Amino acid sequence: LIALAPLVLLGVLLVVIIQTWPGNAIGVSQHPPVEKLSFSAAKLRPNEISLTVFNDGPDTVTISQIQVDDAYWAFTSDAGTILSHLQSARLTIPYPWVEG
Repeated sequence: LIALAPLVLLGVLLVVIIQTWPGNAIGVSQHPPVEKLSFSAAKLRPNEISLTVFNDGPDTVTISQIQVDDAYWAFTSDAGTILSHLQSARLTIPYPWVEG
C-alpha cells in the first residue's frame, strides 16, 4: 500500500495540472504587443516629408505621434493611423526643413 502512495500523488498532481492548465497564465494576451514598423521610403519635398511605412510585426500598430528633431509634428496618413499586419501607409508631415 505504501508503494502506491507515489503513484497516487503523481496522479493527483497530473489532475491538478490538467485542470488548472498553467500555460493559460502566459497566454498571448498577457505579453506586450510586438510593434515593428519599417520605413520603406522617405522623400523630402519643399515644406514636406513623405514617409512610406510598413507594419512588419505580427500585431496591429497604431501611429499616434511623429517626432522630428525632438519635436512632435502633425501628420496625415493615406491609410489611417491603425495598421494591421503587413499593411503599409504613406505619412505626410508638413515640415519646413532646410536643405544642407
